Amino acid sequence: MSESKKYLRITLRAFLTVVAVLAPVAITPCRVNGQASGHVAPGQDHTITVFLKLHDQAGFDQAVADLYDQWFTDADFARYAPTQADMQTVKDELEKHGLRTVSIDPQNFSICVHGTVSAIENAFQTEIHTFTYKKTSFQAPRQEAKLTGAAGDLVAAAAGLERHTVRCTLIL
Repeated sequence: MSESKKYLRITLRAFLTVVAVLAPVAITPCRVNGQASGHVAPGQDHTITVFLKLHDQAGFDQAVADLYDQWFTDADFARYAPTQADMQTVKDELEKHGLRTVSIDPQNFSICVHGTVSAIENAFQTEIHTFTYKKTSFQAPRQEAKLTGAAGDLVAAAAGLERHTVRCTLIL
C-alpha cells in the first residue's frame, strides 16, 4: 500500500471517529448537571481543531458501505472532501477573530488553530466556563457554539472547546 493511501486511510478514520463520536458533544453546551464555577480566563491559550462537513454526506456513507476489501483512491476522497474554497472560508473566519492557523489537513477535512479563550468565544459565539461535577472540574461552552458568518454552515465539529481530565481507575 502506498504512503498516500495509508495517510488517507488514517485521515478518513480520524475524521469519521471525530464526526461520529465528538460531533454530538463538541459543538453543544455542557450536558451534565455540573455546577458552574466561573468563566475561563479570557487570556488563557487554547488549541482547537475545527472539522469541516463532507460534501454529499449520503453519497459518502453509501460509498463507504459499498467498500469491501477495497481502498478509497485520492479521486474518491476528492469527491467528498471539503473544497479549498470551503477551507479558505473557514480559515479566514477563524483568523478574522485572532486565531492563528497551526495546521490544515491536506484533504481539507480539518484545521487546527491556536488563540486565546476570548478569541475562541468570539469566533464561536459562546462562553467557555469551568464546571464541577462529582468533584471533577472541566471546561465547556456555556451555550451551543457556532462559528460566525457563512463559515459556520461549513463546520461539522470543533474539538477542544471542552477540556476534561480523564483519570483511569483500576479496580481489583
